[in-house]
Amino acid sequence: MNSAATSRLRPARAWLWRVGVTMAIAQALISAEAARTMRVAGGELAGGWEDVLVAKGVTAIALIAAAPALLVALALAALLPIALRREGRIAWTVSAALVALPFALELSTGRKARMPPVRVPFVLGVTVAACALAWWLLPRAVALGRRRRWAIPPLGGALVAVAFECDVHVLPRLYPAFHASLVALAMVGVVMLAEIAIVVGRDWRPLLLLVDALAAMGAWQLASAAGRLPWAGRGLATYENARRVVDEHSPLLARAAALAARAWPPPPIEPIEAEPDPLGATSSRTLRADGRDLLLVTIDALRADHVSAYGYARKTTPAIDALAAEGVLFEHAYTPTPHTSYAISSLMTGKYLRPILQLEAAAGAARRPDDTWAGILRSYGFRTAAFYPPAIFYVDADRFDELRRRGLDFEYAKVEFAAPDLRAAQLEGYLKGAPTDHPLFVWVHLFEPHEPYVTHDGHDFGEGEIDRYDSEIASADAGLGAMVRAFRASRPGGIVVVSADHGEAF
Repeated sequence: MNSAATSRLRPARAWLWRVGVTMAIAQALISAEAARTMRVAGGELAGGWEDVLVAKGVTAIALIAAAPALLVALALAALLPIALRREGRIAWTVSAALVALPFALELSTGRKARMPPVRVPFVLGVTVAACALAWWLLPRAVALGRRRRWAIPPLGGALVAVAFECDVHVLPRLYPAFHASLVALAMVGVVMLAEIAIVVGRDWRPLLLLVDALAAMGAWQLASAAGRLPWAGRGLATYENARRVVDEHSPLLARAAALAARAWPPPPIEPIEAEPDPLGATSSRTLRADGRDLLLVTIDALRADHVSAYGYARKTTPAIDALAAEGVLFEHAYTPTPHTSYAISSLMTGKYLRPILQLEAAAGAARRPDDTWAGILRSYGFRTAAFYPPAIFYVDADRFDELRRRGLDFEYAKVEFAAPDLRAAQLEGYLKGAPTDHPLFVWVHLFEPHEPYVTHDGHDFGEGEIDRYDSEIASADAGLGAMVRAFRASRPGGIVVVSADHGEAF
C-alpha cells in the first residue's frame, strides 16, 4: 500500500480508537458505580437476581444512554482546533453563551436568587464568564494540549472525579440543569481520558495491538449492552425494589433507570378491594394530596387529652377543633420517641431514629444521610420552608448534627424562638413572596406549651400549673388559627396537618 493511502487511513484509525476506548472507559466507570452501589446498599437487594439486574442490566442501559452523548462529545472535541482561528473562537464563544444563559437562568430559580437584583447580575456574570473562557482560555488550552498531549488523560480523570463528587454532594436532587451540566463535564472527562489511546499509539508503537484490543473491547461492550437492553428494561419494570435501590444510592445509574422507565413503564398498580369494616363503619372521605400545597404545624409537648376535639372540657383549642371537624381526626396517634429531637427527626424522615442510631453506634458505621420529606418534595418541584426553634435538637444534639446542619433539607429556614403570633406573621410574609407556579411544603413548630408554663393574655384559666399549661395550649392554638387563615387565603385547596411531637408527663 502506498504512503498516500496509509496517511488516509491514520485519521480513521485514530477516530475508531477514540470511539472504542471511550466506550471501554465509560463501561468501566459505570461498572464501578454499580459495584459501589452494591457494596453500599447490597443488603437492600432481594437476592442474586436483583444483583445481576443491577450489575448487568442497569449498566447496559446506562452505557446505551451515554453513547450518543459521548459521540457528540467526541465530535465537539474534533472541532476544538478551529478555536485557534478567529472565526472558530467566535463560534465557540457564541455557543458558550447559548449554553450558559439557560443554565444560569435555571440555577437562579431559588426563592432569594430569583429576585431581579440578585438574578440579573448572576445570569450576566455566568454568561460573560463562559464567553470569556471560550474566547481566551479555550485556544490556549488547545494549543497546550497539542504540545503536551500526555497531560490530557490525567486532567480528564480529575474532571470525571470532581464532576461525579459534585453531582452526588452539591445541591442533591435540585436544579436539574446544574446536575445535567455535571454529567456533561464527566463525559468530557471520559473523552479526555480516551485520548490516552492516541498518546500510546503514537509514542509507544509496540503497544498498538493493546490499543486495538481496548478499542475492540469497547465496541463489543457497546454491542453487548444493546443486546441486553430489552431484558434490562423489562427487568427494571418488574423489580420495583431494584429500581428503588438504584434511585436512592446511585445518581449515575438512577438516570439510566429513569430513561428505561419511559420505554418499559412499570405495570399499573392494581386497585385493592376494600374489605368491609368489622364494626360496620363506613366513610365517603378520600384523601388525595397530588400536587397540593401542604402546611404542617407541630406543637411541642401537647397532650391529646388537653385538646377539646378529643373531649377535654376546657375550650383550649378552637382552631384544632375546627380542623378536626372538617377533616380527618386520628383517634390513636403515638410519638415514636418522647423527645423532640427524636420525634421530629422521625416525623421528617419516616424512620424510627433511636434503633437506627443505636445500631450505627454499636457497629461503628458511618452515619448515613437520611432522606427527608423536604428533600424529596424539593426534587418534585416543591418550594419548602421551615420555621422552628433551635431547641428541637437539644436532646442528644451530637446524634442529630447532620440533620441539624442540613436544616432537615428545607430550602428556607427561620430558626429562632418566636411566639405563635410572630410565627403567624412570619408565615404570612413568606406566603406573600412564595412563587405561585410551584407547590409549597411549609413546616412550623410551635414551642408552646413546653415548660416553663406561663399565662398568656386572653387565655387565663387560673394560676395552677395545669391552668398555665392550658393557657400555653390556647396561645399556640390561636397562632395556629392565624396561620391556617393566612395559608388558605394564599393557597386555596391546600392541606393543613397538625400534630404534637410528644405529650407532657407533669
